[in-house]
Amino acid sequence: MSGSKYHGEMESKPHADSGAAPSPRALECLLQHALTHDAGKLRARLRGLERKHPASPDALRKLAREVAASVAQREARAALVPPLTLDEALPITRRADEITRLIREHPVLVIAGETGSGKTT
Repeated sequence: MSGSKYHGEMESKPHADSGAAPSPRALECLLQHALTHDAGKLRARLRGLERKHPASPDALRKLAREVAASVAQREARAALVPPLTLDEALPITRRADEITRLIREHPVLVIAGETGSGKTT
């Protein structure tokens, strides 16, 4: 987990030793980098802790560990995604940038071409 670009600051401070806990705001910022599956339930728990004044430092540290684990899992999954490569031998490759732009600009795009031209690519 220490390699994460998002929660390194939280781990660099010894919360358990110093008694300091991460702020709810810091946790909220990290939640945007958590797995989508986890973000909702972790955010709900954070909201519950915020309603308690003051929020328990132990509960905040526990939630911070869970958020950090979710962020690390998301980063690990992202690292497994293979890089996108295009076969330069396919005729469609030279128009890849244009096709990508058109896909982003239009909800429906029809691409016509000969068999073997790389339309599926």
